[in-house]
Amino acid sequence: MHSSITTKRITSWYAWAGLATILIIGPIVYFLMSYQFIAGSLETEAEINAHIVSQLISKNPEMWTYEQLRLQELLSRRQLGNLETQRIVDTKNRVVAESLNVLRPPLIMRSANLLDSGVIVARVEIYRSIRPLLIHTAIVALLGLLLGLITFVPFLVLPLQAISRAEDELRKSEEKYRNLFDSSIDGVYQLNAGGVFTMMNQAGATIFGYEHSEEIVGTNVLEYWRDSKDRDVYWAELKIKKSVSAYQVSAKKKTGEPIELELSSRILEDEKGNFLGIQGILRDVTERTRLTERLRALSLTDELTHLYNRRGFFTMAEHLLKMADRSEKGVFLLYADLDGLKEINDTFGHQEGDRALIEVADILKENYRKSDIIARMGGDEFVVIPVGFAGNNVEMIYARLGKNLDIHNTKMNRSYKLSLSAGIAYYESGNPCSLDELLMQADQLMYEQKRQKKKS
Repeated sequence: MHSSITTKRITSWYAWAGLATILIIGPIVYFLMSYQFIAGSLETEAEINAHIVSQLISKNPEMWTYEQLRLQELLSRRQLGNLETQRIVDTKNRVVAESLNVLRPPLIMRSANLLDSGVIVARVEIYRSIRPLLIHTAIVALLGLLLGLITFVPFLVLPLQAISRAEDELRKSEEKYRNLFDSSIDGVYQLNAGGVFTMMNQAGATIFGYEHSEEIVGTNVLEYWRDSKDRDVYWAELKIKKSVSAYQVSAKKKTGEPIELELSSRILEDEKGNFLGIQGILRDVTERTRLTERLRALSLTDELTHLYNRRGFFTMAEHLLKMADRSEKGVFLLYADLDGLKEINDTFGHQEGDRALIEVADILKENYRKSDIIARMGGDEFVVIPVGFAGNNVEMIYARLGKNLDIHNTKMNRSYKLSLSAGIAYYESGNPCSLDELLMQADQLMYEQKRQKKKS
């Protein structure tokens, strides 16, 4: 707005200056040039007349002053109509002869000396009225006023109208931007070089738990980061790329409540490349993140037992084997099968069979740590890793599982007992194998135990 006012003032000043130039300087220049022309012509005319009269004086040096009629006729014949009068004045300022015109002031006069043998005996004076010049100058001024008004209108009014239209367009554009800014469902923000919020719309303020956008302006963005490492990684990537899109970070509200944000930001720099701040859009993706994590958990979890399913087992176990390789520490894997599940389903129904599977899952969870990976691979098969490490006694691992299974059967008053056949395979970090190969080894050992049970 200040810039607009300044522009209007400058435009008005130039317009008035142009008008003043036409109204004042134009007539003055015309008058001065015309005056100089008249003065010059009078000087020339005076010199010519003085030359003619001097010739007359040289022919009759004693009597020339008495030839008034002849001199008057000579002067009248050479004057410029009624606008001019001429006279001859002697050295004592006595008028010897003069034309009869009466001039209206103001007047301009030029003279030239009359010589007799090189001696000044009189002078010729020529007078001319400059009233016509003044009238002409006034006409020029009036024409200048008319021209000035014609020039003044487009030079002042039209630019001012254009400036006003530009202001209206700018105001509408600002209102449109402000409406978009305020009505956006995403947060729109700007930080200065010190990390202080200089701009935030209402949606962004609401995300951080503020009722009004003015409340968050002036606070530092560091107050809303949950993890300094997360912040450092984000800042390093932003500095390199100058902008990031859909970058997810962990943040917190003003109350400390954790939230997940998706940022699309860019660095602001001046023409010299100096850092000015950051500008961008933020979106609250807390619910989306929770839903994603829930869906991921569902995709990795067995719906009946809430253990890992086959996909979940492979996802987690691959990571565990890599850790074993790095630590150079071998681990044991247990592959177990619920004996007689078909008979339980046929005799007591599938609902009882499901209950038996759930009880096996509970026994495994009680027997092993929360950090261990326990999974139902499908049907009546279960896997646990690690059930032990290098140096552990495999028989003791079998025995502990069997003991917990017996304790559970003792507690349950029913016509059948839960029984597991199990095989334990060893993953050697110095001689690694694939997870499928390790499962195959344990599966073979499990079926060997199952055959031994049938024989006995």
